Amino acid sequence: MADRIIIDGLELSSFIGVPDEERAAAQRLTVNMSWSRSAVSPISATPSKTPSIISASARR
Repeated sequence: MADRIIIDGLELSSFIGVPDEERAAAQRLTVNMSWSRSAVSPISATPSKTPSIISASARR
């Protein structure tokens, strides 16, 4: 089991949706996911090669 990362039943509250009415009230989301260790790339000690949340969100 050490070769897999598993998230099972994580409950989140978020304001999601397309129309304003849908986003007006928080909705409960339940997350279930798993992935193998081989699918996760190692984090680099070199800042230029380290993934950045800010740069990833700027691509949206």
